[in-house]
Amino acid sequence: MTWTVVHLVAVGEVDNPHRLAPGWHMGFPLTETGVAHAQRIAALLSDHDVVYLSASPLSHARDTAQIFSRVLGLPIGVDEGLLEVGDMDEGQRQRRIARKEPSADVYSRLMDAVERAHLEADGHEAVLITHPQALGIARRHLGGRGPLVSIVFDGERIAHVV
Repeated sequence: MTWTVVHLVAVGEVDNPHRLAPGWHMGFPLTETGVAHAQRIAALLSDHDVVYLSASPLSHARDTAQIFSRVLGLPIGVDEGLLEVGDMDEGQRQRRIARKEPSADVYSRLMDAVERAHLEADGHEAVLITHPQALGIARRHLGGRGPLVSIVFDGERIAHVV
């Protein structure tokens, strides 16, 4: 069988003192902690066989992906399936929108993005940059801990999650 690994990574921490949903146009920059987080995980994956990199279209996800791109030497794809929960409610307080999009819907679109990455990276590894709440939903369904969830495929089926 062919093993493929898809790594889900949360965006780096952003400077968002009012905890607003970043949305499409808010442009919150990564904090020093957020940059260090992305650099640490990218370095961890630098000796892996990563051939595909994709991110949510939001600016802080793309900023996080840029760090991975530099370390891994890969172009960045964009996948709307990696968006945060209730993302279209830009500028609202996060706790007000956290459950506007059912977690089953978030999980479904996130797993669609995982499957696209699985096909792109067949026999290799992929990195997907998503958002904290979306990653939390994936963890609840799949397992895994920490800032990185690695889904290991044996052919077409999920063999295990780390």
